Amino acid sequence: MKTLTSICCIILLSSFALRAQKLNLLIGTYTEKGKSEGIYVYEFDALTGKAVYKNKAAGVDNPSYLAINKQQNFVYAVNEQNDGKGAVSAFSFHKTSAVLSFLNKKPSHGDDPCHISLNKGNNHAQHCTHRRHAV
Repeated sequence: MKTLTSICCIILLSSFALRAQKLNLLIGTYTEKGKSEGIYVYEFDALTGKAVYKNKAAGVDNPSYLAINKQQNFVYAVNEQNDGKGAVSAFSFHKTSAVLSFLNKKPSHGDDPCHISLNKGNNHAQHCTHRRHAV
């Protein structure tokens, strides 16, 4: 796969002990200009440094930044769009099969959401947006 520009990577710890060698690697991408299609899932071998493609969630608009809940069964992505079309998408994630299933999408109420995180209780997603100011 060609190098993806402007990607955000998140490594999910698997259910193995901390000495586990294989982890799920989720990659958010920009989809507007290029060949990227959404969120990619790879199996990352920490010993060899090799990543093997497993799956993808295609058709997601610019899922540039990702957050995963502590149980690692939900993934949240900001959808970087301007003109008031920015959003946050939610997916269920099955660690074993590496399948991301779309759940819903809500407006971010701002252009270009650029970061997402979960609160300590793991029950609220928080995001930031770039505000465009007229000069």
